Amino acid sequence: MFNIFKKEISDVLITTTTGELFIPTRVYYKIHNLHLFKKALRKLKCIQFWEEDSNCFTIAYYKEAKKLNLTTHYQDVPKELYPISLANCCIKTNSVLHMDSRSLTRSIELINFLVKHIPSNLIEIISFAHMNKLLSVKDQSECEGLLSQDYNALFDDVICDEDHGLYDKIKSLDSSDDLTAEQINNLKSKALEAAATFIEEEERNNYPDAEKFSIKYDRANHRELICMLTLKAIVKEKVAYQHYKGYKDYTSLDAIEEMVNQTASNKPPDLSPNL
Repeated sequence: MFNIFKKEISDVLITTTTGELFIPTRVYYKIHNLHLFKKALRKLKCIQFWEEDSNCFTIAYYKEAKKLNLTTHYQDVPKELYPISLANCCIKTNSVLHMDSRSLTRSIELINFLVKHIPSNLIEIISFAHMNKLLSVKDQSECEGLLSQDYNALFDDVICDEDHGLYDKIKSLDSSDDLTAEQINNLKSKALEAAATFIEEEERNNYPDAEKFSIKYDRANHRELICMLTLKAIVKEKVAYQHYKGYKDYTSLDAIEEMVNQTASNKPPDLSPNL
């Protein structure tokens, strides 16, 4: 179920069978109509409900999910590795869905997948949680324990980082009648500089093992959400990999600066974690 990349003889980096860095991730949904939601799920051949619990199901790399844009495409995965579970999902208190997967890329692709196959009035994404560090093991046998990893233990105590409205405040300056264009640009620049300084200090001094953030979902802005999550995933993977290599002072701003510099030099941005 996992691949391993050697760093040293006693230290191997874990990736998924579809080639992504192994970073446990949980997506939280609010369920608006449980009966119709289950009915819609049962129409999908890639969904398999658990025999021991009808409120839990698995999304497999199969049928409708074969076209997901994962690092290793369906036809390129060795047949002996199938069936591949992309996510384990459980319905809590009939109104909340937890979708647990083993990579940021899988989670984002599955968010897109559910939007395409489940009517938007049935479920609504409300938050997103993920680990911030990569896992290494001494040998292949240690990977087996990760298959039964308790995602509740990973994420239940993580405090949700609510949106403090920084972006909205900056954006609202555009509509101010009392400020000139130059004043607005100066305020934006100072606000973004202060935010960057805050992020860098926070990450250098107290980079969390896991984080969770709320999402105010709007179907009309779904594309923007996916773009934001994709960028966040790229940055978080870069930071996690640099920390894994021992560069603990590497921050999200470093990752973003690298991407900007690559774009400015007319080179295709390096979106990989440099494995």
